[in-house]
Amino acid sequence: MKKLLLLFVGALLLVSCKKDPGSVSGNVYYKFNEFVGNKPDAGTTVKLYNLDKGAEPATYETTSDVQGNYKLENVVPGDYLLLVRSKTTTAENIEIYNQFAANSKELKELFGGDLDKLNKETEELAAIEKNKLEAYTNALSSHDQGDKYLNDYAKYLKEGTAKQKSISDKLPTALKSLVSAATGYDQKIELKKITVEEAKNVQNNTDFGVTYK
Repeated sequence: MKKLLLLFVGALLLVSCKKDPGSVSGNVYYKFNEFVGNKPDAGTTVKLYNLDKGAEPATYETTSDVQGNYKLENVVPGDYLLLVRSKTTTAENIEIYNQFAANSKELKELFGGDLDKLNKETEELAAIEKNKLEAYTNALSSHDQGDKYLNDYAKYLKEGTAKQKSISDKLPTALKSLVSAATGYDQKIELKKITVEEAKNVQNNTDFGVTYK
């Protein structure tokens, strides 16, 4: 009789402790140019990665519809890393690396990899890219030092390629798939930490900006 009572009490505790699931929804959009209004980014990939220690490593995934809307339902309450990857817009690798650097702690927890120096290396790459752009601009406008600036451009191009390889080599496989080393750009992404509460919806709208000007 006592065993039955204990089992009954235990079952009641389990039911009372179980949390009602939440949800995550949003809209993803972009602008074709500065003169056209927002357009839905249909087919965007949306993923949720569980950050709670000891929890099931659940990954929730969906894609946005033709209106750019998406919804992930029956999400266990907790902390998550949200990944939104554009179907339509693109970004230079450094923009994607900046997203990695800003979320390096969470990404290392999820995927491992040598991400401790990612912030520093991304800043170094940004400085190289700035110098490269200046050298290229100067080469186009200079009447007597064009060769010098072209040589500077070639030097910074080589340094930038080496720095990107250094960053890429340290990334875990799951992140390497989000960056194209061959072209220097890939689909835009948004990474952010969110908290899903019991029986509540998290609304997250993503503006991927202008595709080109």
